[in-house]
Amino acid sequence: MLATPSILVEWETEAACTRARVIAGLTELRRQLAELQPEFAAPAETIVCHDPDEAGRASLLAALAAAGGRDLWPGSLRLVSPPRRVGYYQKKNFASGFAGNPIIVFLDSDLNIEPGWLEALLKPFGDSRVSVLVGHTHLEARTRFERAVALFWLFGPRRPEPRLRTTPSLVANNCAFRRGLFARFPFPQLPTFRQACADLSWRLSASGFVLYQELGARASHPPPRGAFFLVRAFEAGRDQHYLDDRGGGASLGRCRGQFAKDLNQAARRISMRRNALQADALDAAAGRVLGCLYCSVKAAGYLAALARPVRAESRR
Repeated sequence: MLATPSILVEWETEAACTRARVIAGLTELRRQLAELQPEFAAPAETIVCHDPDEAGRASLLAALAAAGGRDLWPGSLRLVSPPRRVGYYQKKNFASGFAGNPIIVFLDSDLNIEPGWLEALLKPFGDSRVSVLVGHTHLEARTRFERAVALFWLFGPRRPEPRLRTTPSLVANNCAFRRGLFARFPFPQLPTFRQACADLSWRLSASGFVLYQELGARASHPPPRGAFFLVRAFEAGRDQHYLDDRGGGASLGRCRGQFAKDLNQAARRISMRRNALQADALDAAAGRVLGCLYCSVKAAGYLAALARPVRAESRR
């Protein structure tokens, strides 16, 4: 038997990708739940958290209808919304309050999970030592733009082999917790864009919990496009300012040093990932240009925060 999951989906990141992608993601999730339902001791739950407005609920209902409808969804399906609009991590925290199964799984609405994803994410919980498990999220790499971003981005290339290993980092878009543990360690509320994920990793490690990663629990993430690419870079700079300020003082000198560090890291990633991504010279050149742009906009975000520190959580 597999541990019975409550799958929590935030309905926010779907806005950054195509409708076809979102429908494909829901369809595959539905298929995997139906396939594994006989392996669960109780019905699985799917809980989708959306903003408290008609537009958000309408888009969710339309996507669910296109993915096969709500009525025959495997297990139970519940749509929830907080009393006011909240950010990315707060949607996850809010949805967790409705979960009743022993394992809670966080899945972002812009991810496309691969066959076998859910089973790979649940099997390790048969070992009592596993309380936190991170899946393997990688960027799409089919087009030149996608390969260029994947060469330097946070998420590494797709790993073909299944493997359970320890990891220092939590990835909030593809992970699972024992429900009791997450009740003790929810995503912290910070005045940042995405720093809460790293902060929770540190808190768990400091409390003696080992984070595991299952490379077989694969899901693909779309690269940030258009204005969202710039937003992500700018907010990353503001997050870096927050970290430096909390750690002893943000400054122009630290901004300059971080910019140089980011450029070097992007160059190293491009060099290391070319073979795995089958990137040609044009892909690598595009990756260097986009990487430099990202680092520059990130530095601009840091400088903006120096002038006006972050005071409220930014939303994706």
